[in-house]
Amino acid sequence: MGQELLDQVIIVTGAGRGIGRAVSIELASAGARIILVSRTETDLARVAQEIGENRAAGVAGDVADEATAAAAVAHAQEWGGRLDAVVNNAGIGWHGPTHTMPVDAWRRLMNVNLTGVFLFTRAALPVMIAQRHGHIINIASGAGRLGMAESAAYSASKFGVIGFTEAVGLEVRQSGVKVSVVEPGSVRTEFSDNMARRDWALRPDDVAQVVRSVLATGPNVWVREAFVTPLVVPKT
Repeated sequence: MGQELLDQVIIVTGAGRGIGRAVSIELASAGARIILVSRTETDLARVAQEIGENRAAGVAGDVADEATAAAAVAHAQEWGGRLDAVVNNAGIGWHGPTHTMPVDAWRRLMNVNLTGVFLFTRAALPVMIAQRHGHIINIASGAGRLGMAESAAYSASKFGVIGFTEAVGLEVRQSGVKVSVVEPGSVRTEFSDNMARRDWALRPDDVAQVVRSVLATGPNVWVREAFVTPLVVPKT
């Protein structure tokens, strides 16, 4: 693939590791300039160095904080002069029986996984609508289509991301703005120690390539949903 995203300015949340890091590097290789968002400044610095600091800039903050979303959009416009896309990737999980989940853990998970998507979408849309161009990609999960036992909160948040994506996409389609959802199945990341050991699972790079392909579609093509799974899984 070439430089199909040349000089586009793209915000990626949760960019410090895992899928977010892979997406950031992949989109930069397609010519994009990346605004990296993460709570951890050392992660931001490391990924920016991997990309090349003239092609990446970091915004440290919590995606559940409205000020972080506003700062990322403002920085994209000031540093890059435009805003072409947002990849809402940041997410956290919680595993265990639902009746043992602390209320604070539920609220925190929903704030990061769902409210964060809303805040970054809300901050970016006025810019995109005004320029009649833009693309928001929300990273959900296969758990957003089929609930997982002992991951009820995570599943609920990802069901919410899919529904939010579908609704907002219909709201803004006449403005030239696309809103898409990518739903990875099993991915080998630090998100799950168990999944990280499964050689058959998707790699973060696999998901990143799908995000790149969705962003590279023509102006009259709207990929509303991409459900991505490993081709071969062990028989049980």
